[in-house]
Amino acid sequence: MQTSTAPLAIRVRHLSKKYARDGNVTEFRRALATLFKRKQTDYFWAVKDVSFELRKGEILGIIGENGSGKSTLLKILSGITKPTEGSVEIYGRVASILDIGTGFHPDLTGRENLYLRAGFLGIPNDIVKEKIEEIKAFSGIEAFMDLPIKHYSDGMFLRLAFSFLLLIDSDILLLDEVLSVGDVGFQLKCIEKIHQIASAGKTIILVSHQPQELVELCTAYLYLEGGSMVQFGDSATILQSYLHSSIQKATQQETNYIERFPNFIRWKDLETAPGNDLFRIQQVRVFSVQASETLFTDEDFWIEIVFQKCTSEGTIDVAFSMNNEISPFMVCHPFHTQNVFHDTQKGLYHSRCKISADLLNKGHYQIGIFAAFNQEKLVFSMPNILSIQVQCRVSLGAALDKLLDIPMPLLPIFQWELHEPSQTFITTQSP
Repeated sequence: MQTSTAPLAIRVRHLSKKYARDGNVTEFRRALATLFKRKQTDYFWAVKDVSFELRKGEILGIIGENGSGKSTLLKILSGITKPTEGSVEIYGRVASILDIGTGFHPDLTGRENLYLRAGFLGIPNDIVKEKIEEIKAFSGIEAFMDLPIKHYSDGMFLRLAFSFLLLIDSDILLLDEVLSVGDVGFQLKCIEKIHQIASAGKTIILVSHQPQELVELCTAYLYLEGGSMVQFGDSATILQSYLHSSIQKATQQETNYIERFPNFIRWKDLETAPGNDLFRIQQVRVFSVQASETLFTDEDFWIEIVFQKCTSEGTIDVAFSMNNEISPFMVCHPFHTQNVFHDTQKGLYHSRCKISADLLNKGHYQIGIFAAFNQEKLVFSMPNILSIQVQCRVSLGAALDKLLDIPMPLLPIFQWELHEPSQTFITTQSP
């Protein structure tokens, strides 16, 4: 991670939090159980040995699957929960939205709740009165500000809770899935506001399962798994690694394939292979001329699809998609190629497509397979059938390597021309 000269905002050292699995058992009952030598209490680590530093103006995205410790870590940083081990140093005032609607009284109106929460934080009524119009305009719920919030939807709760941040002059902002509720327009307003807050030198930590938002917002990533830190740094490839791992785990839950290796998957038999009575996929393979397990950006490679046409009627056309787990970017449309598969005979077929060198950027990619019947009906769709990794063969230098870590999927080589400057300058005049 690059060294920043900005002042330190948060320092976390060897942070751990342990919980008892029988969390509803009181200490008195636990003492009695111990006295009578009943079963020992079972503990688990929600967060285990996490260390990192953040500086003012940075936006940290905490990523990981459900149960990885993200929310527990935020609760420790906000002071709601005390750590079992380790230390947290906070340099500044902390504000947080860790649960939609938390801290609101259901029988009070939106306006009354703003004054109530401000009072809890020691914010004078004059400041609330001064900013109430700005809050109403930002939240977009002006017509409902004097309605009891027990009648609010989740989206309205989010709008009110996020807008309340306009009242708080905090140095550190903690957000837990606040962008997962609400319409697209309000999410874009929130993203813009988060950028403005960070530009003012504030530090932001957020939890989100929406990759595009994380890429747009974050300057650093903390990847948690089972409560432990897997990766921490300022490279967006950390986010890509997490998404790649999640997809692999989901795919490995399949039990009907007989072989699975890097860049290769083959199903046990056609009866259990994915598909239907028109089309079944049997094998997908990605390989280069060198036939090695490693694919490089500067070499050609092929996507090979082995499939069964299960009927002698009609035609089958096969296509594939590729994405870099953050956004889809490439689809091979067979109707736009010269090698459209129009054989009507029932049988097993091999289809290959060449991916030219110097097209893809380095990173993880997902291969998806699609099939159409008679060029009009989609009969098969499996977006994440195979995962591959493409590597860069040589280092281009620290600056360029850092640029290529941005998860942009395509990196083609274009032809450039360089000419000496002309001695004559051509000017245009407005008519």
